Amino acid sequence: MKNSTAQTRMLPARWAVDEFGAADLGNAIRTARLVAMAARAAETPGGRLTSVFNTRAALEGAYRLVENDAVPDKDIAEAAHAACARRCAGLPLVLVPMDGCTLTLTDTTAAKGFGKVGTAETRARGIEVMNAIAVTPEGTPLGLCGQVWWTRRDEPVSIPSHRRRLHEKETRYWIKGFDEVNAAFVAAGVTTPRWFQVDAGADFREWLSLAYGTEHHITVRAAQDRCIDEADARLWEFVGARAPLGRIEVKVPRGRKRKQRRAEIELKSCPVTLRLPGGLGPVTLWAVLATEVETTPQAEEPIEWLLLTNMDVKGFDDAQLVVYAYSQRWRVEDFHKSWKSVCRVEDSQLEVTAFKSWATILASVAMRIERLKHLARNEPEKPATVELSDVEVEATLVLYRSYNDRPPKDYVEGRVPTIAQAVNWIAELGGYTGPKRSHGPPGTIVIGRGLARMEIAAQVLTGIARRR
Repeated sequence: MKNSTAQTRMLPARWAVDEFGAADLGNAIRTARLVAMAARAAETPGGRLTSVFNTRAALEGAYRLVENDAVPDKDIAEAAHAACARRCAGLPLVLVPMDGCTLTLTDTTAAKGFGKVGTAETRARGIEVMNAIAVTPEGTPLGLCGQVWWTRRDEPVSIPSHRRRLHEKETRYWIKGFDEVNAAFVAAGVTTPRWFQVDAGADFREWLSLAYGTEHHITVRAAQDRCIDEADARLWEFVGARAPLGRIEVKVPRGRKRKQRRAEIELKSCPVTLRLPGGLGPVTLWAVLATEVETTPQAEEPIEWLLLTNMDVKGFDDAQLVVYAYSQRWRVEDFHKSWKSVCRVEDSQLEVTAFKSWATILASVAMRIERLKHLARNEPEKPATVELSDVEVEATLVLYRSYNDRPPKDYVEGRVPTIAQAVNWIAELGGYTGPKRSHGPPGTIVIGRGLARMEIAAQVLTGIARRR
């Protein structure tokens, strides 16, 4: 973990070297261009190349790289995945939230290579992607460690899903994402155990069979009320009949239809042997039923997760650990929000091949922002220098004084600010108005805006220091 901190406490240029400097793109000039593009994107995130690169030479170089057929997006992604794996070295365990995401792009003439997304009525076009990120056991984001793209066909699929084989269904991308993560760790020579956290979209027979047979840890939220082998019962009924193990408190983030709260969760657990069709069953996994009691807001449904895992659950402590680890799955949703709202990946006007390369760079930038946000919220007393360089802290203070004609009220001259203080100041540069008016701590959008402004000031201060 010490090495991880040292690598991330740096200006965008240094971060970009750590993230993409080892990319094998055929020659050193291409790799240098990639690093420069990533550094610039970290300073000024944006979906359009024209909004990020402010000189003709830099813009031309960016177009040449992403549109170069000799530089596939997979090579760019592999560099980021390997960098993430290296940050995991030395940890006792790393959590790997995975989830799919739809990106809607402008392609009115269907000439850019994107596929259909959304409903038949919307006639929107775009691309699908499966992302995997790595977070520490405490939930701190470490980077992007897996990414698989695909486009949907315009013609409707006529064969029902239950009659199609795995290679004919989109569920296969869960397994491809799983394989890509593990390949990245192998390529980086990192043996840290991985615990994959996936939602109900991965409750399909091949994934459950994989969970039963793999050496890696997997937890999936059940969606189907499957038959229990050798028992005249269904999954929910069978687990629900177990005696409660106890209760825990889970921090629930605010969602579109969900209020932020600390939910009281009752736990039940037992092993289950599931009947899987297609010759894949029976498989035995552990089930953990987590049900919210007494804390559900009015007009909301109580939280209920039935989690299937290949981790042994011998008692209350193990069940609590399974629920906690699954609760970190939200980190990948936060990443998707940052990718879309701060990095504005869907604003791109590129055709599909070039888009995937540029979007991969922006994905790494989004993960950098998510890491900073998490540290401010969950490890607020740490010094700002765990993530920001001295120049970045100085630049934040310079800008703050410039905008407000005074330093921050909680600033103490000569003392290194905490990470929470520094992020609050950065967020204020991005429009944050405080917890009362904003109804909570700084979010992704205001932190991203503030970072963009702060990084420009940091570059100016660095240039002045070099001239001296």
